[in-house]
Amino acid sequence: MNDFDIAVLTSLSEFVGTYPELDRFIAYLTWQNSLKGGVLCALLWWAWFSGRERAREIVLSTIIASFTGVLIARTLGAVLPMRRRK
Repeated sequence: MNDFDIAVLTSLSEFVGTYPELDRFIAYLTWQNSLKGGVLCALLWWAWFSGRERAREIVLSTIIASFTGVLIARTLGAVLPMRRRK
């Protein structure tokens, strides 16, 4: 790992165990799939069926931008050299 990765991980690791409620909340979020995508999906459905034309434009542009971002990230991941993590 490079120095930046070590600095970020070290600074984040300082909070582990300091706030037990925060630790439990973070652990809860990592296991709740409905909170990861369900809330966003519900908001998109609400915006789409709200009957406002502008909301539908925003939903469509959000979906297109998301797919474009995933495509760019996958392309960069395949093209750029891999950096091994320890």
